[in-house]
Amino acid sequence: MSNRGKKDCPNCKAELGARTILCKSCAYHFPTKEIRKDLLEVKIAPKSPKFYDTMGPGRKTCPSCKKIVIAIIKNCPECNFDFIALKNQKLAEKLKQQEEKEKNLVTKEDMSPLTKQILASISSGTIYPGEYEKESSAEHAKRILSYGKERALNLLKLHKSTKDWGHVDWKMVEEELENKGL
Repeated sequence: MSNRGKKDCPNCKAELGARTILCKSCAYHFPTKEIRKDLLEVKIAPKSPKFYDTMGPGRKTCPSCKKIVIAIIKNCPECNFDFIALKNQKLAEKLKQQEEKEKNLVTKEDMSPLTKQILASISSGTIYPGEYEKESSAEHAKRILSYGKERALNLLKLHKSTKDWGHVDWKMVEEELENKGL
């Protein structure tokens, strides 16, 4: 023994670590005290496959060639499909949808004073329910159209963003506004 934590191979006298089981120089196997050249062959585990038979955690399907691949890859090994570009495209579409949704929202600053007054009366209950309670949805739509194009358009946008006032025939309001050129 030369150093602490070291041991010498009894066959070739090579200095090895104390926990070494097989001398890589001469194939001396410490547990069996035999020369075992068969153990020197390096057994490398095969790489994980690039393609799979089934979907599962950590896998995705290539939209181009339909191969199932590992989820972390950036390009399909079969057809070179760019997953990063697809992710960016989906993100851009989502942002565009969000911008469209925000564009259709109406804020109180966008409304005329009369529209604000109408909304206040609707929420306080002085208009509905009450005097207009017995009106049909078409009559409600006609009343909203009677407020003028700008106010009707603001109320329509407000309905689309909040989904309030389900008692109004909003399709009729929308069609009339389109016929008037809005």
